[in-house]
Amino acid sequence: MTVPTDVIFAFWDSDRRLFEANSWKIHVDDVLSIKSTPEAIFVSSYPLINGKRKRVLLKLRGTPETLRGYATQISYSDIPPHVPSESSVTRNQILVLLNPYSGQKKAYKHWIQDCKPIFDEAGVNYTLVETEYAQHASEIVEKMKLDDYNAIVILSGDGMVSEVLTGLLTRTDRERALKMPLLHIPAGTANALAAAVAFQAGEPFSPRGNFCPEMALMIGRPNYKPLRLYHVETAADGHKLMFLTAVWGLIADIDLGSERFRWAGLARLHMEAFIRIAQLPTVAKYRGRISYKPVLDGELTRNTRLKSREVREKLRSEYFKTKMVEKWRKGDTVAEKSSSTLQRAFEDSNNLSYKFPRLEDPVPSDWTVIEGDYAFVCLSSISHIGSDLPYCPSAKLDDEVMYLSLVDWRTIKSRFHIAHLLITIDQCLHLDHECLQIIPVTACRVEPAEGSGGYVAIDGEPVTSGSSFQVTTTHLTATVIGR
Repeated sequence: MTVPTDVIFAFWDSDRRLFEANSWKIHVDDVLSIKSTPEAIFVSSYPLINGKRKRVLLKLRGTPETLRGYATQISYSDIPPHVPSESSVTRNQILVLLNPYSGQKKAYKHWIQDCKPIFDEAGVNYTLVETEYAQHASEIVEKMKLDDYNAIVILSGDGMVSEVLTGLLTRTDRERALKMPLLHIPAGTANALAAAVAFQAGEPFSPRGNFCPEMALMIGRPNYKPLRLYHVETAADGHKLMFLTAVWGLIADIDLGSERFRWAGLARLHMEAFIRIAQLPTVAKYRGRISYKPVLDGELTRNTRLKSREVREKLRSEYFKTKMVEKWRKGDTVAEKSSSTLQRAFEDSNNLSYKFPRLEDPVPSDWTVIEGDYAFVCLSSISHIGSDLPYCPSAKLDDEVMYLSLVDWRTIKSRFHIAHLLITIDQCLHLDHECLQIIPVTACRVEPAEGSGGYVAIDGEPVTSGSSFQVTTTHLTATVIGR
């Protein structure tokens, strides 16, 4: 919006230099906080200047009537969707979950330097909790009172995001709990969700650097977006949820094998990739059967080959606009359900309406079945599989489809072929390789042959190597904060 002509304003940049002008456009989404006095309004804004968020302080003066109207416009903030729509009062309280051991163990440093100053300036009240062990975040979220908080901030990697989602999904009031807004601050190694949220919002970020401030700023004027959840049934490890990837083979080998280089941060993935690729083709040759229910949509399939910039240039401007997250209403309250397991949660939520078979059931006749020796098989649901890995840029946060990608060894010319594919994902050049098949699906079953081995990872977390698993789409969505 443009400041009215009868409002006089001045603003300071981060170096405290004073500027004055007759007009200035303020984007409401850039405003972090405002303070009003009878004589003036003080606005703290973070506009994009040369591709980076810069702090700008503005002082607006004018008639009391003009200032009141203007303050009302720029101070409006949407009520969080888990708060009953009939409620007129919300608590400005945020639960911050911080994993001090995530990634390079810099989460607390990011909180103090990058996030806390922004939260304080925004006037956000917060409760900071450091997790102490695996699944601690799930336990906290499963027991928390939803009325106590406006949002949950996750200062960690994608692993703790999965823990929080699991905690929400296994609550007895899961329908309301999944409307609790989540903000992912990238303090882990891969940070795929934060990257996907930023990319979909058109927010510039540093793929291999620190973009905690950019994500933290979203707390000031949150835009609530749905995040699709998927049901994973495994042969050896029970039921799990997926919001990111389910992988068998080389990509999982690199991800999980690189844990030995955790001290190196994001570079650990590149180090492990170099070691694995040097051993090809004596490693990562896994025989198995892949069964899937394809989505027969030519445009959707063509879009899977679009690179990051092409998605913005060739697809309509509305492409990444998501459906609104519906507000929770008090009348929506459902009877108490015994949960405690993900299997029960998926069944209780009646989200198997796609009528998919169980893992042990025969493959339906309308599925496609292929067999071969694969370097890797990957099911992905969002645009990024790491902050610097835009794997399928056209994928949206709330897609009801997954993207099955695989590389059959019969299509690989040499180990240098697959090496080039993997090391150019950051530039989206992997999408130019014909050996990389990408198929939109609503369900997929992966059955490694006996003795094939190969790491299996669900959202970056290991399950039994060489074990079968099936991933199916659901109607369930969580809620994430974007711009």
